[in-house]
Amino acid sequence: MFDYKIQCMYFNHRFKEKPQGKECGWLQKSLIQTSISIEDLANALVHGVSFKPAVLTGGNKSENWTQQQLFGLDFDNGTSIEEAYNKVMSLGITPCFVYTTFSHKEEHHKFRMVFCNDIVITNEYTRDTLQATLMGVIGGIDEVCFNRDRLFFGGKGHVVLYPNYDARINAEAIIEKYWNADYTRYISNSMPKKKQKIVCKDRKGNDVKINEKNNVMNENLNVKAISTLDVTLLQELLGLVEVKGELIKKTSFISSPFTQDADTTANTTDEIKDGTYHFSSEAEVYEYINSIDLHEYLGVPSGKFCCILPTHEDTDPSAHIYITDDGTQLYKCFGCNQARTIISITEQLARCKRHEAINFIKKVYHIDYKPSEWVEHQRQLMVDSALYLDSQEFKETFPQINKLIRIRKTDIQKILLHMTKYISEDMQLDGKPLFFASLPNLMKVCERNSKPILSQSITLFALLNMLNKVELNCIPKEKLKRAKQISAKYGFKKIVNFYQVEEYGFTSLEDSEKIANTLLNNNITLKGLSREYVLRTFGVDLANKVFPQYKFENQKGTSEKSDNLTNAIALKVMNAIERNGYILEKDINTNGNIGIQWKKSIQEIIDSYGLKKVKANKQLKEQYHIESGGYPNIIVKDTV
Repeated sequence: MFDYKIQCMYFNHRFKEKPQGKECGWLQKSLIQTSISIEDLANALVHGVSFKPAVLTGGNKSENWTQQQLFGLDFDNGTSIEEAYNKVMSLGITPCFVYTTFSHKEEHHKFRMVFCNDIVITNEYTRDTLQATLMGVIGGIDEVCFNRDRLFFGGKGHVVLYPNYDARINAEAIIEKYWNADYTRYISNSMPKKKQKIVCKDRKGNDVKINEKNNVMNENLNVKAISTLDVTLLQELLGLVEVKGELIKKTSFISSPFTQDADTTANTTDEIKDGTYHFSSEAEVYEYINSIDLHEYLGVPSGKFCCILPTHEDTDPSAHIYITDDGTQLYKCFGCNQARTIISITEQLARCKRHEAINFIKKVYHIDYKPSEWVEHQRQLMVDSALYLDSQEFKETFPQINKLIRIRKTDIQKILLHMTKYISEDMQLDGKPLFFASLPNLMKVCERNSKPILSQSITLFALLNMLNKVELNCIPKEKLKRAKQISAKYGFKKIVNFYQVEEYGFTSLEDSEKIANTLLNNNITLKGLSREYVLRTFGVDLANKVFPQYKFENQKGTSEKSDNLTNAIALKVMNAIERNGYILEKDINTNGNIGIQWKKSIQEIIDSYGLKKVKANKQLKEQYHIESGGYPNIIVKDTV
């Protein structure tokens, strides 16, 4: 279960009936920002407490919204709980729990679903779009639940329905898969009903003519300059003036934020020399480029405006610009359902290649990055290592490693290639590049939707010395501070891990081949690969190496709950062997907690009770009178 807590506005008073009149005012004033587990929140709501999914600062209104991870949907139109739940599950959008409201009746269901995003959302646009998408794709939702300051009362059902407290949704994936332009009605319906005057100035401060009917600028010189890749014209329009080789900025950029991407290897502040912005890693270059103010770059007004993409004849303003949680400025048109970064929209407007668009942007803003010889050398080593894993030489030289990592090889290759963008002379230890990354970020890199699966991969590569976790006391203080900030921002239990990678080859992988052979002989299964498996199978020292941030927990050993379950499994195995001389592994490895615990404890049980796991050949099947088809794995006494 996820052990970190969620931030929301919360009032811990258990109402027995729906609050009315003055009670509502008292409730609103009593809400406080609270850190609470989802399970505790669910159990409190079914006993009458109230909450707001968002975190509000300085007031209780929509404009006080600062962040949000929980999202609630209100059902009161007669849809049954079972029908709504089946609908969301069919969409692959799993709620953390469901609870009935004070007004719920068996003949007319009234209830709420609560979802949890996998990261905290701090961007208003992302929040609104996700809420609107959930409401639109699921349907049958009370539209008043859209507002950012929405207050949800509890209920008196006393029972949490469909609890799945570890369930997480991913805003980006849901919006990409299900967004429909029709859902903008939820957003627009929540906006103040007043005409907003759109003002756009040219570089001299004069008003640019706006067609009030369709909100299109009569002439957009910025788009013209971009379309023709005219560096000088665009610099003039942006108010960028070159004086004695130095680029003077009369307009401001949005500075590169400290983002969720925990792989950043150096400070995001750039260095200006000779009027040019210099960066220490390739990643910093793109982080800076993606943070450039798109309103200024494209010459479009704030708020909504007509789409400027050449493939869309927009007569009803449907485009606007928002900033994602990682600081990227994104052009989004709901009319043609297109999203563009500064690079991709430059490509489309100029009908050019990606590298040409990047070079154009670099020239406009005097952006420069030239990797040092050391950086380029380290980058090539990591690329070569990733390619080496596909070579016949690797397969022949290290057959056990190849067998063990076969279905997870792409994970380490993607991680290696991803890290090449973050190599910086400012971030190294003992002459080798140093990286830090959160598990959610590595999930995006490896295109994995399951945290357990990627966690298993990382544990496997750490065991094989192919991805080394670095002790925190070896990390430079300023880098460790940044990692702590990321962990605090997203509620991680531990600080994000720091990694180093040795160049793959015979010298570095010779011992890893021996480790792989040991793992295969010790009945390893990837699904059971975890800190507990390492602790039970290899002991504290290796567990400390693979999980350096869990030394205290490793020293304490395994939990009482898992020990009891392990003992129960061992008793079942030994009783079956006493009766029949064997037990089929499939009879132990059942679904649920028992199957998972067996995978974690298999080697400990086998070693402790003098057993072995073998494949039942024809002779063994006759010896033990096994009637099952094929040649199943069985557990028997080791008589050798």
